[in-house]
Amino acid sequence: MRKVSFGFILGIVLSISVNVQANTEIMARLADFKLLLNGNSVQVENTPLLYNGRTYLPVREISNILGYDIDYIEATKSIMIQDRPAQQGTNTTVLLPGQSSPAQAPVYLDVHSAIIEAVDKAKHSVVGVVNMQPTGGRINPNELREAGSGSGVIYRAEDNRTIIITNHHVIERASRIYVTLPTGEQIIARLIGSDQLTDLAVLEVTSSDLKGTTLAVIGNSAALRQGEPAIAIGNPLGQRLAQTVTAGIISGTQRFLPVTINGARHEVEVIQTDAAINPGNSGGALLNIRGELIGINSAKIAMTGVEGIGFAIPINKAQPIISDILTHGRVIR
Repeated sequence: MRKVSFGFILGIVLSISVNVQANTEIMARLADFKLLLNGNSVQVENTPLLYNGRTYLPVREISNILGYDIDYIEATKSIMIQDRPAQQGTNTTVLLPGQSSPAQAPVYLDVHSAIIEAVDKAKHSVVGVVNMQPTGGRINPNELREAGSGSGVIYRAEDNRTIIITNHHVIERASRIYVTLPTGEQIIARLIGSDQLTDLAVLEVTSSDLKGTTLAVIGNSAALRQGEPAIAIGNPLGQRLAQTVTAGIISGTQRFLPVTINGARHEVEVIQTDAAINPGNSGGALLNIRGELIGINSAKIAMTGVEGIGFAIPINKAQPIISDILTHGRVIR
């Protein structure tokens, strides 16, 4: 009898251990996405993932094979582990790809480390965006002041110009737009165009002005699954909290929010996440566990008694909008 440990993420990282015997073999075959139990294929809902040389296995899939039920209790924010009566002679060890003998280390869903790696990969692709507008005062009405701020994502580099994506509402009515770099330096940005319906705006800056930044790695928002980790990076409450990181899960995909423009009612597809998105996060990056850009953070429901509901524009939906703005200066519908 020996212990096999599992890591599990639900807002925090924790480990659980269960006692099993040691003759049965579980093998994750990444090539054809199979989970084998003593050489026999086992039906699973999810597939193993190889990332940064480490194999990630769905906790629930493995726990089912070991004879344990794992449930998350929302009311108490706790995890319940229940032992199911095991079949006589069920003995389990873990064999990872490339090993000819049982694994020396436990199977561990190391989401905590993966989040750190994802943030390191993506954080310098997120910048601050400052909206400057005239004060309107009697003495110097044209003097500019900061009317609001948000975040932006470095999307693409073309010759000596770099494209930054943010939200329409972040730059709306701006007379001048500044981009704040991770170094704290501010540079002037030019608005190429924006789209009120999808709340997207496209800026450009001179590439040689950028310091300490990287391009975002574009992901695939169509491949998102409910419950997978999500990471938000932005500047909540202004530049003093620049590049703040929050993490949660994908709460829902293909959500539709009502938008009213000039009296006409529309619906816009968004990603729902419980990663904290606060004022100033707008225009920032929503990332998957690999540090890839899957959405542009756009809005947060702020009502009494409503917490943990944030939204992002799926990157797959944003890309044709961005392309139209880059080509025509506006969206062609």
